[in-house]
Amino acid sequence: MDLYNRIEKYLPFFLPLLLFFSRSIADITVITISILFLSKCFYDKNFQWLSISWVKIFIFFFLYLLIINTPLSSNSMDSLFYSLGFIRWPLFALAISFWIFKERKSLDNFLIGSLLVGLIFLIDLSYQFYLDDGGVFGNLSEYTSLEDCQSLFLIMFFLAG
Repeated sequence: MDLYNRIEKYLPFFLPLLLFFSRSIADITVITISILFLSKCFYDKNFQWLSISWVKIFIFFFLYLLIINTPLSSNSMDSLFYSLGFIRWPLFALAISFWIFKERKSLDNFLIGSLLVGLIFLIDLSYQFYLDDGGVFGNLSEYTSLEDCQSLFLIMFFLAG
């Protein structure tokens, strides 16, 4: 149970960083959190989230994907793997709402982490725009004008507020 408490305490700080920089790291994070959430639910014998209407709709849709869509697909194996992989997103949303952000402090920690990641992104973008073509991380920017950089800064400012 100590593992779950540590995850609740520290993950909100690192979640923005894990979800922002790499798709593979983000997918691994989402899958890991989903599996840990299910194991925590089994450990605590707490399945109150199954009574939520959108969860019931998702279960119905998931069964549709498995029972009807997969056998009728031109490539059933790919369809099956895609359908099974789809389950991670609703489970991740449930884990976030029922476990990770259960307390206000966790949400505040997530917002602090998001602000720090946003600032790193803005520093890299500013460096990339003014001094170098590759940026600190070596990635080229999609933003081509100063107005785009200012718009991004305003979005980050409003998200932080």
